[in-house]
Amino acid sequence: MGPYQDLIDRGQIESIEPDPAIVKRKLTGARNKLGVAQKLAKSDSESERREGHVIAYQAALVALEAWMRHKGYKRTKSAGHVAVLNFARRSLGSEHHKTIGKLHRMKTDRHNIEYVDASVTVSRKKAKQGIDLARSIIDLVHNQITGQERMDLE
Repeated sequence: MGPYQDLIDRGQIESIEPDPAIVKRKLTGARNKLGVAQKLAKSDSESERREGHVIAYQAALVALEAWMRHKGYKRTKSAGHVAVLNFARRSLGSEHHKTIGKLHRMKTDRHNIEYVDASVTVSRKKAKQGIDLARSIIDLVHNQITGQERMDLE
C-alpha cells in the first residue's frame, strides 16, 4: 500500500504517468495567475481586491496540481480542491502543514466570495497576505521539482 492509497481509495486522486510538459505548463500558468492577482490586489477597488484574492488562491492551487502531476497523480474529476490540499499536506511534509492550512483558510474565503457573499471584505493587507502565500507555494513547488530555489529579479 503506497503513501496515497487512502486518497485513491476515497476517489480523491488517481495515478497517472508524470508529464514534465504539463507540469511546466501548470507552473507557468500559476505564475501568470499570480501576476494578475498582484495587479488586482493593489487596486483601490475592493471588488478588484476580492477578485485578486480568488485568483491568488487559484494560482496556488494550480501550482499544487503541478506538484501532484510531477509525483504521478491528479485529482479525480469528482474530487474538489480539498483533494489537492490533502495530497499537498501529505506529500510536502509536516514542515509545510502550516502553509497548507493557511491555503485551506484562503479556500474558505474564496468559497464565500464566489458562492455565499460577494461583499466579503478583502483589505489591502489581506490581499497582500494572499499574494505572499500563493507566491510561497508556487516557489515551494518549483523548488521541490527542480531542487533549486527560484530567484526573481523584480
